[in-house]
Amino acid sequence: STTEDLSRWQPSVVLVRHCTAENSCQGLEGRNVDLLAWFLQDPDFASIWSHYRQQNSTPSYDVYTRLP
Repeated sequence: STTEDLSRWQPSVVLVRHCTAENSCQGLEGRNVDLLAWFLQDPDFASIWSHYRQQNSTPSYDVYTRLP
């Protein structure tokens, strides 16, 4: 459903949360998980995500923008 949502809505900005023991994500408390790497294992998601480039990073999030 994430791939379908990304394809349908084509947001101009996407925040990808860093899920770490220090910056926990709901349901993943105490774990280091690279959510983007997990999603990129799906070829359909990877194809849609190829239209995004990282712009900035904070301790909690990476900021991606959609290419024109």
